[in-house]
Amino acid sequence: AAVDYWMPVDQYIGGVEHAVLHLLYSRYFTRVLREFGLIGCREPFTRLLTQGMVCKETVRCPEHGFLLPEEAEADDAGGRTCGRCGRAVEIGRIEKMSKSKKNVVDPNLLLDRYGADTTRLFCLFAAPPERDLEWSDQGVEGCYRVLGRVYRLVYSLWESVKDFHHNYEAPGVRLTGEQARLLAPGGPLDHELRRIAPRLRRSEEGGREGALDGSLTPDVVGRAARG
Repeated sequence: AAVDYWMPVDQYIGGVEHAVLHLLYSRYFTRVLREFGLIGCREPFTRLLTQGMVCKETVRCPEHGFLLPEEAEADDAGGRTCGRCGRAVEIGRIEKMSKSKKNVVDPNLLLDRYGADTTRLFCLFAAPPERDLEWSDQGVEGCYRVLGRVYRLVYSLWESVKDFHHNYEAPGVRLTGEQARLLAPGGPLDHELRRIAPRLRRSEEGGREGALDGSLTPDVVGRAARG
């Protein structure tokens, strides 16, 4: 039967609130259907990943209440003021993003300014998926600089290496100078790839097991951004 083919689901991913709503209901009805002999599995899901929340500070104006991040403007004293009335705003505690408290980030603004890859990289490095993620504009900027450095490196070497085989050689073509040193077997690039390959392999294997080993850590991305 189709149910036997699709069930149980390999991976369930949901927030904390789902553990007492969707997850509870799905487990209950799965048990009921099994008791009636309609399905064969005891549980609806094989693995569970309870993802963390995305958190950000709140910004509140004495006159207009909670403000969106883009509605608060920086002043000359290093503080922030309401973009509507000019009064100083109160920076609240860091808590779960909420539309009612307006401590949210418009993904379209991020995509327009930084692109999708920067947003993805920040979400990967800022926190493991099972922990809360504290939103940081500085962290997004750092990821943007990292990808910019990668792009500039690849672009500067592309014409020289695009036709090379895995051993960095092509018929009638030889690198010279700094490029030859960087790309030679046993050279800096080869050494770096061999160093990070085991970590990437562990991350891939950990992902299949429902966990990540943190190869993309704030320290790693921060060092790369600073150069």
